[in-house]
Amino acid sequence: MQQFCGGLRPVCVNQHCLLECPVPDAGLRTCQSDTTECLTCSGATRQCTMCDARVCTFTVDPTRGTCPAPFDDFQPFVVQPFSGRCGGGLLRDGGVAGVWVGTLGIGRILLDIPALGGTCLGSPLFTQVPRTLISCPACTFVAEGCE
Repeated sequence: MQQFCGGLRPVCVNQHCLLECPVPDAGLRTCQSDTTECLTCSGATRQCTMCDARVCTFTVDPTRGTCPAPFDDFQPFVVQPFSGRCGGGLLRDGGVAGVWVGTLGIGRILLDIPALGGTCLGSPLFTQVPRTLISCPACTFVAEGCE
C-alpha cells in the first residue's frame, strides 16, 4: 500500500493507534473526537465531517490484524445515507455494521464500527480504482468502491 499513498503514518485517534496516508500537515499526530463529527488533531487542527454520505457499495480486503466477521471477506457493504442528518449506515445482509460519520479534509473519512473497536479513520489510496485504507483499533482493511 505504500506505493499508493507515499507511505503510511501513525495517528492516535481516541487512544488508539491507527494508520493514515500522509498529508501536508500530518506527521505523528494525536487526534481526539471533540464531537461525534469532528476531530481535533495535535491540539490545533480541527476537522469536521461533511454531510456527503451517498448510496454506494464497497468490498473489503483485510490487510493487518484479523478482522472479525463480517469484515473478513470480500462480500459487499452498502452505504445508506441517513434521512435528515449527516452520515449513513454501513449495511450488510440487512443489518447495520457501523456508521459512515462523514468525510474529512483531503478525502479522509471517519467511521464508527463497534465490532472493530469504535472510531476508524479512512485514507484514500489514490489508485485508478477507488480504494480507501480503513484503519480501526482491531484491524485494518482496504475498502474498494465508494468514491
